[in-house]
This record gives sequence, structure tokens and C-alpha cells, in this order.
Amino acid sequence: MRMLADHVADRIRPCRRKCAWRVIPIHIQIGEVRTLSVENWQIVPDDRQQLLEIVGGAVVQDFGHITEGDRISCVVTVTAADWEKIKAYWDSRTMVSVTDEGGNSLPSMRVVVKSYEYVAHFPKVYKLSLEFWRVSEWQNCCISI
Repeated sequence: MRMLADHVADRIRPCRRKCAWRVIPIHIQIGEVRTLSVENWQIVPDDRQQLLEIVGGAVVQDFGHITEGDRISCVVTVTAADWEKIKAYWDSRTMVSVTDEGGNSLPSMRVVVKSYEYVAHFPKVYKLSLEFWRVSEWQNCCISI
């Protein structure tokens, strides 16, 4: 059975004109898993502001941007074996290192699976909607399962 990456590679033709542009597949690394593709890499910052109402007015408490509260989301395509590894990270709440397509390493990230589906015509390939949360050590020790 051909994998999705092989199928996509067959569709990419060399440039007939003398051009420098080539199609480069984008991957990320999640723990031990290297994805086949990634889409919609997005960071939602945690900008904490709170409105407090007092007699005769309102006060805004501004705690600023808290990087530990940022959520990173994306959609990835992985093989069935890699889906099992990601599912194990999710089920066991394992902290993993995530490396984005730019090579930036994000240590101590929790993997959260938002949804998953089969890829049409490729029964051993899954498309996953994921979130990555930064979790500090004191938050990690206080979580009970």
C-alpha cells in the first residue's frame, strides 16, 4: 500500500522552466513522531485582563501576556502507527517536545487531541486536529488522574 507522502510526491513534477522554486513538504516533530504534513499552525496568546466593577466605576486588572497559557493548534496528517503514539501521549498526559516547521523547539508541551478522522483512500493515515499546551512543573505536579 502506498503512503500519502508517496502519492503526493508523484504529483509534484519538476519545473520545466529554469526556476528556483520547488515544493517543500512541511513537517513538525511531536515527541518521537514526525508528521506527514501540517496545516493551520496557529498560536492563541493568553492575554489576561480582568474587569472588576466597583461602586462608581470599573477597574481593569491587566496581568499581561502569560506565555504559559498560550495554546498552539494545528491539523496534522500521520500514519496509523504515529497516531497510536500521539494517542498514548494524550492518554497518559505525557509532556513532549514539539518542533515547528521553522525548527523552533517548544519543550514540555501537553498534547490535546481535539478531533481525528481517516484520510479518504488511505486507511492507514489519519488527519488529527491537535492543541499543544505549555504546562509548567508546578501545574504538572498538581494534576490528579
